[in-house]
Amino acid sequence: MLTAVDAVVCAGLGYFFYQHDKEENFNLSRQTGHKLYLHFLIRGAGFYLPCWVLASVLSDVSVPEYAPFVLALTLSVILTSTVLLWRKFWGPLESTLALRAFKQSGDDLDYICATAIEDESPIQVTLKNGKSYIGYIGRSIEPNNENSYLSIIPMGSGFRDGNGKLRITHWYTKTQVTIQESGAQDSMESTPNLDRFLMAIPRTEIVTCHIFDFDIYLDIQSQLEPESESNTNSIG
Repeated sequence: MLTAVDAVVCAGLGYFFYQHDKEENFNLSRQTGHKLYLHFLIRGAGFYLPCWVLASVLSDVSVPEYAPFVLALTLSVILTSTVLLWRKFWGPLESTLALRAFKQSGDDLDYICATAIEDESPIQVTLKNGKSYIGYIGRSIEPNNENSYLSIIPMGSGFRDGNGKLRITHWYTKTQVTIQESGAQDSMESTPNLDRFLMAIPRTEIVTCHIFDFDIYLDIQSQLEPESESNTNSIG
C-alpha cells in the first residue's frame, strides 16, 4: 500500500524533473503555491507508480519490508534520468521550447515578444515615464517572474506626447549597422559584440509593447503636424 513516504518521493521526483527539464521549466514558470506542488506530485507519480508496481511484483515475500521501496525508488530515479537525457539530446531546441511555452502562457507581453523573435521583427516599448524604445529582443526568452526584465537592443528612441502619439527623436545608426553585419536577429545570441548594446527594462515599468512596423509609423507620421516631423530625423 502506498504511504506518505511514497507521496514525498513522487513530489521529489517531480521537482527534480522540473529543475532539469527546460520544457517543464518554461511551462511552469508562472505557477506557484499549491498548483505547483500538485504538478510536482502528479509528474513524479507518473515516474514512480509504474516502478512501484513493478517492484511489488518482482519482490519476494521473504525479502525485507523496505526492499520493494528501495527497488521502486531506484527504478524511478533511473526512469526519470533517462527521460531527462532523451529530452536534452533529442528533444526540441531550447529556443523552440521557449517560444512554444511563451505563446501558450496567456501573457500578452510574452506572446508579442515570442512573435517578434519568430518574425525577426523589432518591437516598440513605451515606459511609465513616457520614454519609448524601438529595438530587437536582445536575449533568448527565459521564464519570467515578478522581478523580470525585458532585454532589447535599441535601434531608436523617443517619447509619446500628451496625445499618445509616438515621436522618434533618435536613431542609433551604429547599432543598426552592427545588427545588419551580424545577420540581424538570427545571430544575436552568438554575436558577442551585440551584448554591449543590450538594455534591460523592468517589466513593471512597461506600459505598452507592440511589434514595430516602420512603414506604418511613417504613414502615421505623415498625418501629424508639420512641425513634429523634424523630430523623426535626428540621429543619435
